[in-house]
Amino acid sequence: FQGVSQIITWSLSWVLLVILPRYLGDDGFGRLFLALSYATVFGTLLNMGINKYLVKRVAILNPIDNPDANAEEQFAEMQQLLGNVFSLKISLSLVLYLLLAGISFLLPYEPLTRHAILIICFATCIDNLTMTLNSVFEGFENMLRPNIALIAQKFILTAGCALLLY
Repeated sequence: FQGVSQIITWSLSWVLLVILPRYLGDDGFGRLFLALSYATVFGTLLNMGINKYLVKRVAILNPIDNPDANAEEQFAEMQQLLGNVFSLKISLSLVLYLLLAGISFLLPYEPLTRHAILIICFATCIDNLTMTLNSVFEGFENMLRPNIALIAQKFILTAGCALLLY
């Protein structure tokens, strides 16, 4: 199912890659990719490898893999871990978002470019939290729900962009 999900999401991304330059033109496409570049750097700073660590810790704490362990203690440790990770990521997202917003206002960008940067960086914050939840599912070796959600997200994004461009 994960392979099928990958094919579907890549296909939908390819559709966007084909229609965006046609309808945005050179200037609009350049603005979009400047904002995406900001968001890529921003997303890298938000993750810092935490998601990979989370997959490992959740897999270790998975009570199904270790039936002899105290499930209540493992559940409490997992709750504390997730609380810490989400607190860290939300705080870091807020600080970095404000920093990037400040930088975008200091640089000589047009308002439309600034708005694109702010919107895409905000979407990156939300996506980063979603990737954290994905890491939890990956730790439990249950990837059906995240893959269905990813397909739905790509369909909504592609359809929304196509509709807005039309």
